Amino acid sequence: MGKRRRSEDEAGASERPRRGHLHLVVHDYARGCTVYKLDVDAFQPDTGTDDHLESTARRLPHDCVAIRMASPDRHQNDQFMCVGSKIFAFYKDADAGHNTMVYDSATSQVAVCPPLLAPKELAEFLTVGADIYALETEYDGFNYKFVPSMEKLGPAPRRGWGEWRWESLRPPPIKLPIFVSSQAVHPDGSTIFLSVEDRGTFSFDTGRLTWTRHGSWLLPFHGEAYFVRELDAWVGLCSHQKGYIAVCNVISPDDGLCECPTWTAVKDRV
Repeated sequence: MGKRRRSEDEAGASERPRRGHLHLVVHDYARGCTVYKLDVDAFQPDTGTDDHLESTARRLPHDCVAIRMASPDRHQNDQFMCVGSKIFAFYKDADAGHNTMVYDSATSQVAVCPPLLAPKELAEFLTVGADIYALETEYDGFNYKFVPSMEKLGPAPRRGWGEWRWESLRPPPIKLPIFVSSQAVHPDGSTIFLSVEDRGTFSFDTGRLTWTRHGSWLLPFHGEAYFVRELDAWVGLCSHQKGYIAVCNVISPDDGLCECPTWTAVKDRV
């Protein structure tokens, strides 16, 4: 009986899900932001009632602070991107002189990436696999024109060898200025689709470094959408109905010019 009970306990322990954590980046002090590590198992379950509407806001507990990141300039527009377990803190400025801080939530280690090659004041940061792309349409006030630039931050260097580095890429063949309204990575894992306000929808093949225009239509999302394999579709916040989720069919990067894919908004509000 003792051996059976022990084997059953060991089997049960191996079947228990791993303890999950949620990392929140919050601008909660004047000179930077805080990364909080929250225990997902401690969240209160949904009871199906409206009791949460009467709850009061509370400050995040101090013992959940994972790290504080200071900004070089309190007036800078910081942007954060996640790749795997790493959180990147980019500082948008006019001189491209600030390093990028990288916090690894799995190891609690901090690393530093070199500065961007060109100024990034209105940059759009995109993630495809383990790579980050920075797309900028800087306004040249002296010559009264927009100047495009694009850079790629490669995958993390191997432990004890190499370093992070930015690589300059040919800017996209899109009429300036470029304001990305939504984005979604294709299930092939190497192509990203971008919808640009007043320009249409394009795809970028990160392997061949080629751009394709698909039409003047826009994807029905606000911000980033994600591929859900069970639905064989992109899912994200709907840009047409605020507070709802949109589900959109995936199109092929090889389709070229095509019609807007079929999409629908879910019935229930988020």
